Amino acid sequence: MSKFKIIVNVATILIIAFFIFTSWEWILEALVQMKDLVWWLVILQVPAKLMSLGAVAHLYYSYFQNTGTLGKLKLKEMYKIAMELNFINGVFPNAGASGFSYLSLRLRPFGINVAASTLAQSMRYVLTFLSFLIFLGLGLFILAIDGRANDLVMLIGGSVFFLAIFGTIVFIFLISSRKRIKEFTAWLPKAINKIVQTIHYRSDKELIDMVKVERVLGEIHLGYMDLKRNFGALRQPFIYALGVNFFEIATVYVVYLAFGEFVNPGSVILSYAVANFAGLVTILPGGIGLYDALMVRVATITGVKGDLALGATLVYRVFNLFTLIPVGMVFYYFAVNRGKVKFDVKKDAKPKDVLSDLQSLKAEKKPNRRFRGKAKTAQRIKRDKS
Repeated sequence: MSKFKIIVNVATILIIAFFIFTSWEWILEALVQMKDLVWWLVILQVPAKLMSLGAVAHLYYSYFQNTGTLGKLKLKEMYKIAMELNFINGVFPNAGASGFSYLSLRLRPFGINVAASTLAQSMRYVLTFLSFLIFLGLGLFILAIDGRANDLVMLIGGSVFFLAIFGTIVFIFLISSRKRIKEFTAWLPKAINKIVQTIHYRSDKELIDMVKVERVLGEIHLGYMDLKRNFGALRQPFIYALGVNFFEIATVYVVYLAFGEFVNPGSVILSYAVANFAGLVTILPGGIGLYDALMVRVATITGVKGDLALGATLVYRVFNLFTLIPVGMVFYYFAVNRGKVKFDVKKDAKPKDVLSDLQSLKAEKKPNRRFRGKAKTAQRIKRDKS
């Protein structure tokens, strides 16, 4: 086993230990709550979560298939990768960024480049957020019918709706223009590197390789332009994104049923939405603490009893921690130690203008038909004259 793999394994074990240590109080509280549960309903979380992860696998697979970037990837392997991502997103700090990096490395052996995997990961979040707006609207409508959609509830729901739309627009606005990509790579990475160099004043090391950032964003831009001409390729992934959200909400709702309570589905939808948005920005493993607190707080605002909301949230989180996350950890371990994750990525070349080079390569792959037609006409006229 290489030294780097040993470091990865040790770091993973330490992260898991830290996660369990910081959540130990929550685990004990959940165990106390479990004594009065209907256990066959609790166990229903497993098939519901498996259906959600299966929808994630199909989302990625259909996206790669519809955009012609599938490479040698098989659906069976994508199921395993979905389980691995569930482990990473549930345990690793800053899981959103970790998931992006891991997926790119994991898919390299199948002939899927960094740009394709990064765009796929981005589209997964975009489609998941946009499809969730349908459930959010339905949830707010159900709360309104039940007389629980007060001003605070509408403010929370409206904020989630706005953030999802705003984030999607900003992302598309960035990758749809070569000029904006160049301006972005000239500003944000430099600012981050400057902060790091200020803290570590003796080091000139750059935290972010700006050439790599520009290259990857440039490739994403080209992929987006192809996708823009064929938005029909996103129809099938969008349906699977709906499935992901439906089964995730169902996973939470069956816990409330296990407590013998039929709560308003809108309460579960809204609390789940707020907690997941917060989980994207927290650096704690699995969003521990913040995720749970927000989920409980929003549920109580919408009329759910505090002790019930706390118990359901704890059981949902802890049960997931000790069932499917360990399965994902096993798949992750074998992927890392059997060479399925290529850490020895070669450094990219550093052309003077990355985006121009990428655009030139794109032009070479698809020559302009108009000029090609003129060339053939000129050759025919020359042949007729001779």
